[in-house]
Amino acid sequence: MATRMGSDGMDDRQPYEATVNLTAEDFRKYTLYQSKAQLVGLFAFYVCLIVIAVHFGSEDKMNVLFAIPVAVLVAGGLVWYQVWRIGQRVRKIFNGDRVLQLKQKIRLTEEGIHHETGASSLDAKWDEIYKVADSGPSILIYMAKNKAFVLPKRDLADLEVVLDLLKRHVPAPRLKLRR
Repeated sequence: MATRMGSDGMDDRQPYEATVNLTAEDFRKYTLYQSKAQLVGLFAFYVCLIVIAVHFGSEDKMNVLFAIPVAVLVAGGLVWYQVWRIGQRVRKIFNGDRVLQLKQKIRLTEEGIHHETGASSLDAKWDEIYKVADSGPSILIYMAKNKAFVLPKRDLADLEVVLDLLKRHVPAPRLKLRR
């Protein structure tokens, strides 16, 4: 939706339209964004588990001090492996799902969002939006806690217009933008 001043000086709000081409990498980054709190918790759990195991398995308290950096390295390696496995699974899911690979058309209007993928479409009013987040490479418009439209920034010709529209229509507590 472009907001421009018309020749009469009045606010002229046009629908903003974009065609989105989701890639396996976009889908991977969205999935990791969704998983980041779990991955941080998993890292902390691994560190605590290793330190506790060393503490109860050793009489020497210096072993516990030595175990902390080792635990951080081991936990980091285990979490890195989890991230790698997530990436592998997500690519497999993406490559096997033709609907995810279809071009998506998004239209943002004063009333809400219109989304088309193939033969299906969805219209949502602004008050039906669960939240909007900026994941870095994409804008995520959530319809529910774990269901979002992924809008890669590279596909948005005028990102500032999109952000302005989102700021006008989505209440601040549900708006998680980086700017």
